[in-house]
Amino acid sequence: MAAETSDDAALVAAVTAALDVHADFPRPGLHYIDLSGVLASPAAFRGAIELLRKHYAAKGVTHVAACEARGFLVAAPLALALGVGCIMIRKRAKLPGDVASVTIRHSAFAADTIEMRKGACGAGDVVLLVDDVIGTGKTLLGAAQLIESQGAAVVGCCCVAEIPDLGGRARLEARALPCYIVAPGIAARVPHSTAAAPHVDHAASASAASGPASAAAAQPAAAAVAGGGAAPAAATAAASAAHGRTVTGI
Repeated sequence: MAAETSDDAALVAAVTAALDVHADFPRPGLHYIDLSGVLASPAAFRGAIELLRKHYAAKGVTHVAACEARGFLVAAPLALALGVGCIMIRKRAKLPGDVASVTIRHSAFAADTIEMRKGACGAGDVVLLVDDVIGTGKTLLGAAQLIESQGAAVVGCCCVAEIPDLGGRARLEARALPCYIVAPGIAARVPHSTAAAPHVDHAASASAASGPASAAAAQPAAAAVAGGGAAPAAATAAASAAHGRTVTGI
C-alpha cells in the first residue's frame, strides 16, 4: 500500500463524519453503524472507494466478493476502480445455476446459508472480501470458506467501519484474514454494548449439495470458522445444562 497522505487523512475524516451511529438498534444494548450518509454524499462515497482502491491496488486482486446486501454497495464500485470482476455471495436459493454453499451457525437455534456460483473464481485467483461494516465477522469467515472451496486465495477483508465490541476483526485476523477499515475512528462514537450478544458457535459446514467428498474436505475449514476452543465450549455447555439444553462451541 502507498503511504498515507494528507489527502488520505482528509478522505478518512469525510467518510467518518458521514457515518451515523444509532444506539439501541436493532435492539436495546446493541448499536448500528449506518452507511446511508456515506452513500448520500458523492464526496464521502468516492473517498471510501478511493481509499480501498489505493490500499489494494498492488496486492494482485483478481476479484472482489461481497455478501448481500449492503456489501454489494461497496464491492461493485470497488471492483470497477480496481478493474476486476465482482462476485455476489447471496443467501440460499437466490442464485440460479450450480452453486457452492456454506451454512453459518449464529447460535444453537439460528443459522444462515450463503451461496456463490461455482466457477466464479478458481485456482490462481486472488479474492478480496468486502462488506459495509464488520460485526462478528462470522459471515465473512463463511464467505472466505466459499471462495477457498473454489480453489482461489483470499487476500483479506475490508469494510468501511467496524463494531469493536463484537470482536469481528480479531476473529478474522486470527484466521489469517487481515482487515482494512476505512474509518476506524468511528469506533470512538459507538457506545459499548450493554446487551449480551447471542450465543454463537461459529460452525460452518459445506452443503451436502456439494457431494460427500466435498463435505468431508470442508470439515477442517468448517472448524476454522468455529471460534474459540474447548474451554469456552465446556463453560457454555455447563451453563446451558443448567437450563436443560446443550449448546456446542462459542
